[in-house]
Amino acid sequence: MTANPIRTVAFAGAAMLVSYLPFSAVDGALGAVAAATGAGTPRLQWVSDAFAVALAAVATLWAAVLTAALGTTAVATAALLRLRRRIPSPQPAAP
Repeated sequence: MTANPIRTVAFAGAAMLVSYLPFSAVDGALGAVAAATGAGTPRLQWVSDAFAVALAAVATLWAAVLTAALGTTAVATAALLRLRRRIPSPQPAAP
């Protein structure tokens, strides 16, 4: 089987997008946390740090366990198929 460079780049781009989405959600919530607590930027830094540590400890380790047990192709394919079900299909514009 030969590697297809277009598929490789597309897969890498999708993987980067999927890995960034949780952080963008946390960053989006920082405004609400700041408004509720009156905290400034230096005091909110711990929220992003704590989320990054928790994500690394839980998601990354479980992904390594699943990859070791099932193989990289099976885990990556399952993750992308699950993401595809969550993204709504574009609706055609009404005439």
